Amino acid sequence: MILCALFLNQWALDPFLHLKSGEISILRLALIWIFDIICIAGGITLVIKRQRFLLSLKKMFFTAITIFLMVLFMECTLQILVRVSPKIDSLITSKNIPHTLADPELGLRGNPEFPEHDAWGFRNRTTLSHSEIVAIGDSQTYGTGVKQHQAWPQQLSKISGKSVYNMSLGGYGSVEGLILLKTKSLQLNPQYVIFMMFDGNDLVDAYDAVYNFDLYNKFKSTDSVIQETILKLEKEDPLTSKTREASSRIWSNKPISTNKETVAPEQAKSFGASIKQLKLFRSFFSLERTLQATFFNKREYRFTKISKQLESSDSDIFEIFECNGFKTVMTPSYRKLGLNIEDPRLQEGLRITLDAFSDMKQLTDSKSINFLVLLLPTKGFVFCDYLSRHGMEPPESMASSIQLEDKIRSRTMEYLQEHQIPYMDTLPILHDCFEQNKQPFFVDPDGHINQIGHNAIAKALFEYIEKKQ
Repeated sequence: MILCALFLNQWALDPFLHLKSGEISILRLALIWIFDIICIAGGITLVIKRQRFLLSLKKMFFTAITIFLMVLFMECTLQILVRVSPKIDSLITSKNIPHTLADPELGLRGNPEFPEHDAWGFRNRTTLSHSEIVAIGDSQTYGTGVKQHQAWPQQLSKISGKSVYNMSLGGYGSVEGLILLKTKSLQLNPQYVIFMMFDGNDLVDAYDAVYNFDLYNKFKSTDSVIQETILKLEKEDPLTSKTREASSRIWSNKPISTNKETVAPEQAKSFGASIKQLKLFRSFFSLERTLQATFFNKREYRFTKISKQLESSDSDIFEIFECNGFKTVMTPSYRKLGLNIEDPRLQEGLRITLDAFSDMKQLTDSKSINFLVLLLPTKGFVFCDYLSRHGMEPPESMASSIQLEDKIRSRTMEYLQEHQIPYMDTLPILHDCFEQNKQPFFVDPDGHINQIGHNAIAKALFEYIEKKQ
């Protein structure tokens, strides 16, 4: 037993310790140490009391039987619980519940069965019949990367004491926002409707919604030249698939496969696969995920891993940013895809977005509702703004993206001012976070605002509402 403990150590079992993402499993490491300690303690005990060893075989046999029956009872209990309660089933088995469902009006909508979603499929504790404020947007408003209560709509509700309904979903743009305003938001009789526009992909989403999903044909251009140009570009270089492939490279370092991989029947029915379906095993993996999320900083791990990769080889995917104690991973080539306003499709996306804002304003005015557009720049733009304010130049790889985004922001603000549509630029709000030595974005390639960014935006909105009143 002592030799077993010495050979089965954390170094010998290193491949077993690593998860698919590459990080070390805290739970597996702890189990190996516990196993080694028990083996060593048991071996020492047997050496000291070796004369009684043979007499103890009967006790050991009954102990093994008892443990087996306990494990069998626990497995049967878990099997019953997951059949009685869908929530327990989701918690233990990590059931792959779809995040979205097909919808004839929106293309996609949130799945009400998904954890943290309400009956309408939005990320709220419960569906409201009345809400003083309705927040509409994409994943930046949804709160991707942060907990439900940390998203700015929920933080705004806590700070202001007002009811705030988060009506957002990743991939939504101004077109979906307009549809939601007409079909859902007005049902809540709000005093304020806040739409967050994210520079990074809202133009792509608006173009996609109209030209690929046919959600709002009113916004399609009637200019035959524009129609032919778009048709030609889509045949040569489809914008949506190109964006998805670039996103896949960021998180997997390889492009999306166009062929669906199928598992061979004999592999799917293998003994190992059957063992992994046991609820005790699934409970172990569920506990492992919880411990990893609690004690392991995945984002810091990703930053370190990418930094080491860039030391040994060049990459056109990532750009490490470090300045005055702040650090993050930029993705300039990916981000440029959604900012290239020279592309006729994104020009259409911007036009559609601005037209949708006008329709939102007219609709809210007719109902005596306050409307506000919240402008959120990309992580790269915010960091480069920080550099310029401190007399430094942005990296060359990001210069073109910054120039393109600046054009989008300028045209958007000019349009909003011209049409008297109230808006709030979050750039100075996020800049103030840096001045307070707080970073409003994650350190890894994730371009979403973190809890600090959400909190800063919620506070600024609270001050805006207080002044309006």
